[in-house]
Amino acid sequence: MITSINGSHWVFPKGLIDPGETAVRSAQREAEEEAGLVGEVRAAPVGRYRYAKWGGVCDVEVFLMRVVEERPAWPEQAQRQRRWMTIDEAMARVEEDDLREIVRTAAAIIDTDDDGPSS
Repeated sequence: MITSINGSHWVFPKGLIDPGETAVRSAQREAEEEAGLVGEVRAAPVGRYRYAKWGGVCDVEVFLMRVVEERPAWPEQAQRQRRWMTIDEAMARVEEDDLREIVRTAAAIIDTDDDGPSS
């Protein structure tokens, strides 16, 4: 997990999809920019949730990623902390109920999936 840009809470990397970019490629880019993580993103989202931001509502698709590289430096490292957590720790830190359920679903997928994101 990473801290929000203002450091007030823990979140997963996420962001806007750039023009011409797929949701999967956006997930890869955001993980690299916000957390310094490079990996293989599973093609199907594990879930979706909504949250309030910028005076509106943001719809977020959540993807699983198998990390293959953890970079020692990344674009937003001065603005965010990065920390590996257990599923229980992540669920305790997530503020949105819908996202907490997605974490629970992701944990079940990870427990039963030995083939990784491309399967």
